This record gives sequence, structure tokens and C-alpha cells, in this order.
Amino acid sequence: MKIAILGATSQIAKDLILSFSKKNGTEFSLFARNIELLEEWVNNKNLN
Repeated sequence: MKIAILGATSQIAKDLILSFSKKNGTEFSLFARNIELLEEWVNNKNLN
């Protein structure tokens, strides 16, 4: 499943990403104004 999320650094988006990332085959396109913050969060959660 492919999912695009706008505003990926919001808490709602982060919870959604974590929920859907547990399913195999989920691919995300994440969009955020603060790319560095998003990259740091993704790396801390081992989602890359």
C-alpha cells in the first residue's frame, strides 16, 4: 500500500505513520516543512 502524508511532523501524522508501518508492504511519501526534524524522527524510530 502506498500512502502520502502531508504535514508529516504533526503528532497525528506520526501516530498514523507508526500504526501503518507495522503492516508489511506499506510505502510512505512524507511531506513536511522541516525536513531535518522529519529525518531525525524517522531515524530515531528506525523506519528507514
